[in-house]
Amino acid sequence: MVDASDVAFRELERRRGVTLAYSPMLLASLFSDEAYRQQVDADLKDSCIAQIAGGLPEVVDAARYLAPKVVAIDVNLGCPQRIAEDRKCGAFTEDPATIVRALVAAVDVPITVKIRGQPP
Repeated sequence: MVDASDVAFRELERRRGVTLAYSPMLLASLFSDEAYRQQVDADLKDSCIAQIAGGLPEVVDAARYLAPKVVAIDVNLGCPQRIAEDRKCGAFTEDPATIVRALVAAVDVPITVKIRGQPP
């Protein structure tokens, strides 16, 4: 979730018994910015799954950066929000199968995928 799963929230939930949590959605295209990486590093001080969104090659570069810091990487292929549409990620990702294959080949942590189905 964008800005809704920060480290303070995850710590609170861990006190309630949660054993595994996700980072907020991280935009792969921003990992070239040192300030963004520092913000992400501060947010990933606990063991979690990093959720990333983006296209190739940025998502692979972000995953390589994140892999040593997390227990798994989740690629967001389901976010329907305007930010995802504007950046062609989430539910608007082009060629998602190629992205998942590239991530699996690039890092040694498990890769999961977030998708959304149409409501009944």
